[in-house]
Amino acid sequence: MSRARAWTLVSIILAIALANACSATRVRTLEEFDEVVLLSEDNALVNFHRPGCPHCAALAPHWSALEADFHARGTGVTIVDVDCEESREVCARFGVRAVPTVRFFTAENGEFGDEYGRGRELTYDALATFCEHRLERVT
Repeated sequence: MSRARAWTLVSIILAIALANACSATRVRTLEEFDEVVLLSEDNALVNFHRPGCPHCAALAPHWSALEADFHARGTGVTIVDVDCEESREVCARFGVRAVPTVRFFTAENGEFGDEYGRGRELTYDALATFCEHRLERVT
């Protein structure tokens, strides 16, 4: 096993262990979304998902690890969850047709953010790289 892969696995395990102390911000209404994502000074990485979705379930441990890692490092990125079953208005506003849909929001990229477009490669490494590239653009 390569060092990079071993480090990734250790990071995921530690992040899952810390998940109870650090959890993504849940958004249920349009007003909450505006407050937490669009009007915030922080950047936001948002996961639009549905219960029972197998791809969403596969993403869950990676999402928790990403949230714990970004929180621990103080990246200035708020990790946000939007359940499209309980927050239909929010998902409709952003045109979410397939789940999971992941978007990165900054003050610079407009109301709809940058959509993660790497198909179903929903791993910690792929999402962290996506987010870090977006951070490089705004700093």
